Amino acid sequence: LTSGKSILEIIPILEKHKLKIDGVVVILNREKGGVQKLKDKGIEVKSLLTESEVLKFMSINSLISRSSFPDHNQKFIQRLAQLESTRMKELFKIVLEKETNICFAADMKKTEDLLSMIDTVGPYICLVKTHIDVIEDFTIHTTRELRKLSQKHNFMIMEDRKIADIGKIGLNQLSGFYNIKDWADFVTVHTLIGKKSLIEISKEKSIDIVPVLDLSSNLDQGYREKSLDIVKDLQVGGFVTQKGVDNGKYINFMPGISTTAINDNRGQNYKNPREAIKDGADILIIGRDLYGSGYKNPEERAKYLKELCWKNYLSN
Repeated sequence: LTSGKSILEIIPILEKHKLKIDGVVVILNREKGGVQKLKDKGIEVKSLLTESEVLKFMSINSLISRSSFPDHNQKFIQRLAQLESTRMKELFKIVLEKETNICFAADMKKTEDLLSMIDTVGPYICLVKTHIDVIEDFTIHTTRELRKLSQKHNFMIMEDRKIADIGKIGLNQLSGFYNIKDWADFVTVHTLIGKKSLIEISKEKSIDIVPVLDLSSNLDQGYREKSLDIVKDLQVGGFVTQKGVDNGKYINFMPGISTTAINDNRGQNYKNPREAIKDGADILIIGRDLYGSGYKNPEERAKYLKELCWKNYLSN
């Protein structure tokens, strides 16, 4: 569908043969004004694809040159090309395709609650962050169903294990009872374990490590700089951080995002989405501000946050 002219010409012919036209279905909406023209005539239009969706998909998957993709996502397509980690590239493709930079911090204690909430907000997120060891009724069913939901809604999974032990133990923690490497795409680690241990854990190729760059302010103020120095030669594709690493090859995951709260008086401080993105965040990790007791409709809340966070990301 381009201008809608040919459809408007054929409709009177069909009506002449006593056919009632309720609407029009097209494969591709070229977004050249045809939809609005038909709507002005009282004709509903449904399209399988839009031209911008097709161009975005082709550009993301290197099927056309970036110069053929003239919209505001151009800078993000360029960013995609800078990423070195295969899994981070996959995540960023999801970000662009779904137009969402929200990671849902799923901290429920029951499997049913976890899976139900993720199924509800899944269409509006790019990533789920779990603390799998807080699930009180964990079984292999928990992570199998979680993986199914990731395929259903097209998101990836980060287990926030924060590994902080020597390499051998760290590798064991990726298998062990929870078998993290079997269902998660990313796992968080602390750099305080040192470079050799991080190298050892990185040998598990089925999962990417994501270092945490920030510790409590009462600890060594040089921790962030030392952490960056430790991982500079490792195959690291992103960081959990309160201040983005200004380097296009990394994805910055920022926790503690809320549109209303400042802190929870339990050690959690919050930033609003605009502040976080200004501080270099790519992926905003949101938990209680999505499903807390003040929000009776998590799906509507997730949809609202998706649009808010994406708008801020585009305008940064």
